[in-house]
Amino acid sequence: MDNRVVFLLVTFTLGLAACDSETVRVLPDADSSVESTSNSGNNSTADSNANNSTANTDAADVVETPTNSQSDNSQVSTDSNGLLSSPDELVSLVGLVKVEATNTTNDFSRGVFTRLETALTAERVLRSFVPSADFCQVTRYNAAFPPGNPLKIYDQEPTLISAGESVTLSNSSGTYALLERQIVEGTGLIYKSNTTLSENIPSNLVLNVPGEVFPGFDNIAVSGVPAVQVVAPTQAQRVTTDTAFRWNANSDPLSVFEIYAGVTAPETNQVTFVGCSLVDDGQFSFDAAIRAELGEDFSADWFSALRVVYDVEESDGALLFIANSVN
Repeated sequence: MDNRVVFLLVTFTLGLAACDSETVRVLPDADSSVESTSNSGNNSTADSNANNSTANTDAADVVETPTNSQSDNSQVSTDSNGLLSSPDELVSLVGLVKVEATNTTNDFSRGVFTRLETALTAERVLRSFVPSADFCQVTRYNAAFPPGNPLKIYDQEPTLISAGESVTLSNSSGTYALLERQIVEGTGLIYKSNTTLSENIPSNLVLNVPGEVFPGFDNIAVSGVPAVQVVAPTQAQRVTTDTAFRWNANSDPLSVFEIYAGVTAPETNQVTFVGCSLVDDGQFSFDAAIRAELGEDFSADWFSALRVVYDVEESDGALLFIANSVN
């Protein structure tokens, strides 16, 4: 599980700009919270390498933001099961701070704050992060032209906005991460650390957002993430269309389990990649549509799994998401 793709938002919509690629997204039934799209840009974005030998994306230049595309013919659940105090409230400002460090040389903790073109209900925004049903996306692209990272939330292209000079993650021992406001070429305004972060993320972190265009949030507790224990497939097993995935479940309703697998055809240099965002109930198998799209000969070169636990904070017309993850 050394090779990995971290799609920050759970939509798995890889950007296809400037790429020779094809995306097929297979979603739950129409009454689920996530709706279909033929193509969109990561959430989903790739923070890391889809495969170190094929799709190298500079994580420092990637914006991790909610990306999801909504179809007018689909429906969104309006029952957030108490996760939101006002699920029908219209939201135009969406912020995301991701807490993750994968090693001592590359940090991936960062933040992004956006203004939507058209306000959405809080429930609809929530379900772009935390799906109420399993879904997967299959993507194909030439390894020489890995997917780009256009920023989309549903069918909108939100505006990146300021939340102050810097946001901080700290605990009683001091500051773990100072995420500073900066402009990344080709991306825009994001918040990220200018120093290397420790791989060992401390416990009992709190987040402080000073606020500017995006409102301020003070002393927001960051939830811990139970360690991931993948039972199947084992490291010796390759992921195929028949793989039955098993792992230790997490009952937290804001916990999402993400799996990624891919293979590169040596003859054509074409990557076939599948990413799934799953209810964290400990078991999953590809449905018939995904198996057909992958093809009966699919046998992944690599596989990774990731657990993301979200915290959600509400303000008038704004939602702030904190994503803490382990793999």
